[in-house]
Amino acid sequence: MTTVPGPGRAPVSRKRALALLAVGTLVLIGFFVVAFAPKGAPVGGVLPADPTGFAMPDVTLQRLDGSGQLSLASLKGKPVVVNFWASWCVTCIEESALLGKAERKWRSKGVVFIGMDESDRDDSAKAFMAKYGMEYTSLVDHAGAQSRKWNVTGYPETFFIGRDGRIKSKYISAIDAKSLDDRIAQILQS
Repeated sequence: MTTVPGPGRAPVSRKRALALLAVGTLVLIGFFVVAFAPKGAPVGGVLPADPTGFAMPDVTLQRLDGSGQLSLASLKGKPVVVNFWASWCVTCIEESALLGKAERKWRSKGVVFIGMDESDRDDSAKAFMAKYGMEYTSLVDHAGAQSRKWNVTGYPETFFIGRDGRIKSKYISAIDAKSLDDRIAQILQS
């Protein structure tokens, strides 16, 4: 048996050293495959806590303004900002005017803003949108099923989706202007 002595260590057989090297290489390859492989649909239809790289869930819901339904799948090819909110959410008030202003700013660049009004009354939600200048489309999910599917842990939460239909990032709580602009610039480049 050939051994390779190490400083201050017991000799290690060449076979054992090669086996350890092979296992380490396989673990490293496995890590890179998992970390950089394109991600598809979430397991069980629910996004993980970090949804980066996952496909945007295909959702078709009623528009809050009553003008029919919208399927998020129809937005593939466009950069999309999806914001979960509710009229009774105090933190949502902090960002609502900012989102309305940002939507008007980015509209000409092709960015689509979608609100997901959850667990709310339609009249309250419509009044909220009018008060804070939110001119973009909001979809209604009275039962809150979408927040479960998107793994929303509290309101507001904002998802940034690239042209490829994949989630590039998510922001939890009221977003500030710089973070919003930075993330929109990111999805415009994807």
